[in-house]
Amino acid sequence: MSLRRVLRSALSAAALVSLVAACQALVSSDVVQCSSDADCTSRGGAFAGTRCQENLCTAPTVVTTDGGVDASVDATPVDPKWGCLGNVQWPPQSGTEKVKFRERFRRLVSATPIVGLKVKACASLDPECNSPVAQAETDAKGDVVLDLPKHFRGYLHMPTGPDSFRDMAPTIYAVYPPPDKDSDLVTEPELAKVPIAVSIAELDFLLAQVKTSTDPNLGHIFGLVTDCKFAPVGGVSVKAVQNDPKTVQYYYEGNDTPTVTRKETDPSGNAGFLNLPSGIISIETTIPAQGNKRTGSYSVLVKRGSVTILNMVPTP
Repeated sequence: MSLRRVLRSALSAAALVSLVAACQALVSSDVVQCSSDADCTSRGGAFAGTRCQENLCTAPTVVTTDGGVDASVDATPVDPKWGCLGNVQWPPQSGTEKVKFRERFRRLVSATPIVGLKVKACASLDPECNSPVAQAETDAKGDVVLDLPKHFRGYLHMPTGPDSFRDMAPTIYAVYPPPDKDSDLVTEPELAKVPIAVSIAELDFLLAQVKTSTDPNLGHIFGLVTDCKFAPVGGVSVKAVQNDPKTVQYYYEGNDTPTVTRKETDPSGNAGFLNLPSGIISIETTIPAQGNKRTGSYSVLVKRGSVTILNMVPTP
């Protein structure tokens, strides 16, 4: 479901504008309806919320956070970062409708596309991906396009790398938010939002940066925290409910440098966990500056020796 539909009330301000405009159309331009805003208010009904402009009762200009026509200028301003919180809705997965879902994958150091990567989409209740709902390979841009059920709940499984990236760590991509429409197959995605698959050596190096090492019986989460506009965002705290004594939490701190001392995301939005127990891990995100207001809750599949990529978008 789009943010615009989530934020829209049952009776949109656009409908109010149309109604008021219809009333005004019946009034000659030289008729005086009002001399003050109070005159408009006293008329009641369709004139509620209108203002006196050039002796006519006129509805205020209306705008929305996404540029559409929905909310009055007199309404309480909507926070462009977090205005959707408390209004996010994800319908159940469709049993009949499908959407085209595109994702791009790239290398860590060079940012080059991963070509020929075999990708399988499987439901959240199929952790071993025994019954894929769709599968395809990435193209020359690193893009994979899959026909997924509308509002799909599940993962993209990439247990092995292509010939050009044989040392890729086994990778799982958690599909958040559930896709509600076809992906834009034309516009180039922002580099900061393109998921990264790492080699075993790169994973070992990352763990060394935070003074730990890989346990082959444990898994990892690479996360990107985003706001209501799906833009990377700082100031968010991330918590894993399940942990192992070897688990290390990290945030990025400028220049893509991982650190274990930060308590919330920097503007890059990058955060994650190393050496988590395998299974379903519950992740929670909050905003400390807003009294630990919740932004999201996620149930994420983690497998031994694998990296799970998680987009931490606002959730219901």
